[in-house]
Amino acid sequence: MRFHLITNFTQTPRTRFCTLYNQQCRAYSPSRHPHHQLTKIRGVSEIPYHSFALLRRFYSSKPSNSTMGFLSWYLGMLERRPKLTKSVSSAIIYGAADVTSQVITMEPHDKWDPARTLRMAGFGLVILGSAQHLWFNYVGRVLPKRDVITTFKKLAMGQLMYGPVINSVFFSFNAALQVQEKAGMILLQD
Repeated sequence: MRFHLITNFTQTPRTRFCTLYNQQCRAYSPSRHPHHQLTKIRGVSEIPYHSFALLRRFYSSKPSNSTMGFLSWYLGMLERRPKLTKSVSSAIIYGAADVTSQVITMEPHDKWDPARTLRMAGFGLVILGSAQHLWFNYVGRVLPKRDVITTFKKLAMGQLMYGPVINSVFFSFNAALQVQEKAGMILLQD
């Protein structure tokens, strides 16, 4: 899917926002699903602007009078630099997930392990972001349909092909960095 930022600022803010919303959500638009309640009542472009004001406030990285926010910026970065954006996103998600898992499983006498968090974020940045970008683009080209059967085929491909490979790479990457970390500690002690 391709997303394009809105450059026509002669439209009203409500029209610009609805147009941007439709661009971002066109694959999941209620108008594409004939049995959806919003389709029976009104089209997506007719949804009141105030319905999204709360979302805009939470996801905005610009002043509150702007309809372009963090989500628009992120989608623009995905359009311009998809691998880099997905790699940085994976690093942030993996780092946050590791911090969360350490905090949840931490005993009162334990300390947070920043080296482990850096290993996880490094894996997301260096390997996972690019690997998933390439994998999902490949799967999208090989199986372009969006029906139930094709979804199960994509699921099977992911579980049988991508899953074992990326898990092996993850454990190898993590083990290699742990060995280097321990070797560095031994050298420092000597």
